Amino acid sequence: MISNEQKKSIGLEFVLEKIICNTPYGAEKVRNLKLYKSDESHILTNELENVKKVLDNLIPLKDEFDSLERGLMQFKEIRNSVKKISREVDGILDEIELFEIKNFLLALEKTVNIFDSMNREIDFIDIGFKQMEEALNLLDPEKQRISSFYISDTYSEELKQVRVERKKLENEILNKAQNSDELKRNRLEIVCREDELVTGIKIMITKKLGHFASDFNRNIENVGKLDFIIQKGKLAREFKAVYPRICDDKLKFENVFNPHIEHILNARNKQFTKISICLENRTTLLTGANMGGKSVALKTFILNVLMFQMGFFVFADSAEIPIFENINLISEDLQDVDKGLSTFGAEIIKLQSIIFESRKGLSFIALDEFARGTNPKEGAILVRSVAQYFNDKKNTITLITTHYDLEDVEQFDHYQVVGLKNVDMSELKQKIKLKASKSMSLIAEYMDYSLEKSSGDRQIPKDALNICKLLSIDENLLKIIESNNNF
Repeated sequence: MISNEQKKSIGLEFVLEKIICNTPYGAEKVRNLKLYKSDESHILTNELENVKKVLDNLIPLKDEFDSLERGLMQFKEIRNSVKKISREVDGILDEIELFEIKNFLLALEKTVNIFDSMNREIDFIDIGFKQMEEALNLLDPEKQRISSFYISDTYSEELKQVRVERKKLENEILNKAQNSDELKRNRLEIVCREDELVTGIKIMITKKLGHFASDFNRNIENVGKLDFIIQKGKLAREFKAVYPRICDDKLKFENVFNPHIEHILNARNKQFTKISICLENRTTLLTGANMGGKSVALKTFILNVLMFQMGFFVFADSAEIPIFENINLISEDLQDVDKGLSTFGAEIIKLQSIIFESRKGLSFIALDEFARGTNPKEGAILVRSVAQYFNDKKNTITLITTHYDLEDVEQFDHYQVVGLKNVDMSELKQKIKLKASKSMSLIAEYMDYSLEKSSGDRQIPKDALNICKLLSIDENLLKIIESNNNF
C-alpha cells in the first residue's frame, strides 16, 4: 500500500487537487478513490472508455459540456433526506429538506434533457438517469417549476379553509383596539390546526417520496459518476494524457512525466525530462549518482501506475500497464520512522509486509534507495539479495533504484540515468569557473535525466567522481578517490 505521505511525495495529491468537481457526489468520488483490481477489469475498461469519450468530445461539443456543467452545479447534498424517505433513519422531511429535494429534481430535469441530447452522439457506458417527473409533481403540484417550496393550499381543501379563517381572525385582531383576547384564543386554535394539517402533509409527502428512494440513489450515483468522468477528461486534455493499453506481462512507458515535478521545474524555468522504460516480470535495477534523478523516475512510474488503476489516463506518449493486485513503495518517507524506528528498521517491516502481499497476485514493487540506512557494504549485499528474491517471483514486477555498485547482477535488467555521460567536461568546468556561485545549478542543467538500458558491462556512471572534478575538490583528495578500486 502507498501511504498518504508517499501519495503526496509522488505527486498524486497535486494531481487530484486539479480535479474540481461540480457536485458533492463527484467530490466524494475523488475523496474515496479506489484501485481497480483484476476481477474489476471490465469496470476499469469502461471507466477509461468514458474518459476517452469525454476527451474526444470536449471541443466538438464545448457548448453542450458547458451547459451540462452549469446544470451539475445546481445539485446539492440531499442524501440525508433520502435516508429519511427510504426509512434508513427515522423522521419526516421538514420544509427546508423538501425545498432541497425539489431543487435536486429541478436540476435533474434540466440536466437529463441536456445529457440525453448529448448522449445520442457520445454514448457513455453505464451512465444513465431515471426521469422523476412524478416525484417533482408531488413537490410542485401547481407545476410552476420554480425554485421555492411551500406547503400550498393545493395539498388540502381543509388547509385552504383553515388558512382563510386564520387570515380573517388576524385582520379582526388587527382592526380591534380592545377586548381581542377571545379572538387571539381562536387564532391560536386555528394556527394549531394549521400546523397539524401541514405536519400531516409533510408525513404524506415523505411517505410518497419513499417510493422513489431507489431512483434518487440511482440518479445521485450517476450525477457523481458523470461529474467525475468529465473532470477526468478535462485533466487528460490539460496534460495531454493518453489511454493506457492494459497488458499482462510488462509495464512500459514511452516519454512519461510527472505533472507535480514538472510544475516545480517550470517555476524555476526548467523542463522535465520525459523518460521511457520497459519493466517485465522480474527485477530491474535503476542506477545513477545521488543527484541523477533516480527517485524522480521511480515516483513518476508509481504515480502513473496509480493513475491508470484508478481509471485515469496517464501522463505519457504511450503506456502498457497490467492491472496489479498490489502496488507498493518503499521510500524515505516511511511512517514507521515516526514510531521511533530507524529508517532501515522501518524498511524491513515494510518489506516483510510487501512479501506477504505479493503472494496474493501480480504486484508492482518499487524500492527507492533501499538499505540506505545501513553501511554501504551491507547495503549493497541487501539490495542484491532483495533483487534476487523478487527476480525469482514470477508474479512481481520490481524496480529498485540504487547508487550502490553491485556485483554479479547480470541476471537483472538494468537501466542507468544518462547523467553527465555525454557532457564535454572541460566546457562545463570552464563555465563553472566563470560562475562558481551557480556551480550546482550549472551541473543540473547539463545533467541528462533520461534513462538508457545498460550494456553488458553493468558499470555505474562515474558522475560522483565527475562532480568532484567539476567542483575542483582538493587535488590530493581527488587522487585518493581515483586510486580507489571503485573507480
